[in-house]
Amino acid sequence: MKTKRLITLALPIMLLGGCATDKAETKAKDKVEVKAEEKEKLPKVDYMSRMFALENELNTKIAEMGQTAYQTKDRSNDIHELNKKLEEEIGEIQKTIADFDKVEPPKELEEAHKTILKGVDYYNKTFSDTLKRAKSGSITKDATEEAKKLALKGKDCMDEGYKTMRDEYTKTMKTNLEKSKNESMPKDGKELLGEWGSSKDGKFTKGLDFKEDGTYIIYDDVNNTPYENTHMQGKWSYNLEKKQVNMTIEEFVQDGKKLDPSQMKTSVDYDVMYFKSDNLVMMDAEGNKIDVVKPK
Repeated sequence: MKTKRLITLALPIMLLGGCATDKAETKAKDKVEVKAEEKEKLPKVDYMSRMFALENELNTKIAEMGQTAYQTKDRSNDIHELNKKLEEEIGEIQKTIADFDKVEPPKELEEAHKTILKGVDYYNKTFSDTLKRAKSGSITKDATEEAKKLALKGKDCMDEGYKTMRDEYTKTMKTNLEKSKNESMPKDGKELLGEWGSSKDGKFTKGLDFKEDGTYIIYDDVNNTPYENTHMQGKWSYNLEKKQVNMTIEEFVQDGKKLDPSQMKTSVDYDVMYFKSDNLVMMDAEGNKIDVVKPK
C-alpha cells in the first residue's frame, strides 16, 4: 500500500474524531530523537536497503493503525479498548520513526536522509497531536485540517527523499554490475586460451580451441562429428576496450565440403557477454551465440 493511500485512508479517520470519547492519559511524544553515538554506519547499498525496509515497515504499521482507527467509527465497538490499541500502535510507529535516525547516511545521501527524517517527524507530530486532542476531546475542524496538512507535508518530504535514494540505488547497482562485469572480463585474451566446449552427463565435447599462435578451430560439438567433416578455423584476437573477440574465417568445412570463400564472411566480431575461468558466453551482431565451458 502506497503512502498516499495510507494518508487518505488511515489518517482522516483519526482526524475526524473516531477516538475522541476516551480520556486516557496520552504518552505520545512529538518527536523522537536519537543520540549521534547510537547511529550505525553502513556501506551505501546496505544503508539504502535498510532505509527501504524501514519505509515498508512504517507503511505497514500505519496501515494497521488505520484499520484500528476505522473500527472506532462503529460505536458498537469498545472505543476505550480501541483507543488503547491505537495508542499502542502509535507507540510502535514512533519506534520505527526513531529507527530512521539510528543509521548514518553516506555523504552523497545526507540531504536525502535529512529530508526523509523531516517527513517522518511530520508524521510523528500528526499522530501525536491527534491522539492528544482525541484524549482531551478537543478535536476541531481546524485541528483536523492542520493535521492533514502536516501529514501531506510529511508525504512530500518522504517522496522527495526516497526518490533521490531510489535514483541513487539504481545508479549504484548499475555501476556495481558494470564494475563486476569488467573485473571478470578477460584482460589480455590469454584467459581465453585452450579448449572450450559442451558438457553433458559429465562428458566433455570439444567445440572451440583458442591457440597461443593466434589461430582457432571451431568444432561441431553438437553432433560431435570429426574435424575432417565439419570445422571452421582462422585467426583470433581480443579487444579489451570493446570486450570483443574478432575471429577471421579462413576455412569453413561442412559435411566434408569446403565452402567457397565468397560465400562466407571474412571475419566475425563476438561481444563477450559473460566470462569466468570455466565459462564463456559470446554473441555476434546477428544474435548467434557461443556458450562454452572448460573441461573439468
